[in-house]
Order: sequence, then C-alpha cells, then structure tokens
Amino acid sequence: MVPKLPVGTKIHHWSAVAFMLAVWRVSLAEYEVGQKLMMYGFWSTLAFPVNAFLALRVPMDKAKPAWFWALSLVSLVDYILVCFFNWGLHVVWIFNKLLHLR
Repeated sequence: MVPKLPVGTKIHHWSAVAFMLAVWRVSLAEYEVGQKLMMYGFWSTLAFPVNAFLALRVPMDKAKPAWFWALSLVSLVDYILVCFFNWGLHVVWIFNKLLHLR
C-alpha cells in the first residue's frame, strides 16, 4: 500500500524480525540482554495506536473523518509516554550495570 516505503522503515521492520528471532534463540533466564529486548518489545506493543494511525493515514489521504484527528492526538501522547518509560527503564538498567562494575 505504500509504494515508496522509506529505507529507514524497511530497516526498522527487518531489525524487528531479527531481534524476534534472537529472542526465540536465547534462554531468557540466562541472558539479561534478551530479557531487556523482550521488555523493549512489550513496551513497543503498547504504541499500537501509533501503528494504527500510520497505517490509516495512507488510505485516508483525502478525506479524514473527525475521529482520525483524535486518533492522531492519542497516538502522539501514547508514543511520548511509551518512549519515555521504555527508554527510561533501559537507561536505569544500563546505569545500574555501570555502577556495579566495580
């Protein structure tokens, strides 16, 4: 449906598949990085309104109903919150790891 899908989007999708295969391959009980990758994926799924908005904007290119603009606002707020918590938890984890290296 998107004839000129940006290269960055293609890289994002292929990376998501590669990470999914990596998570399936490792024992999450043994590898903390695998656990964090799984957590990243979980938080990313909470941004589903963003994906709905991005998918619907193409077929609704001409006439957008009123609810579409509400979806765009919900998507924006959702994306900001999900990114904040997702990245925030990972930053805290990284700092904890760095502080306990001594």
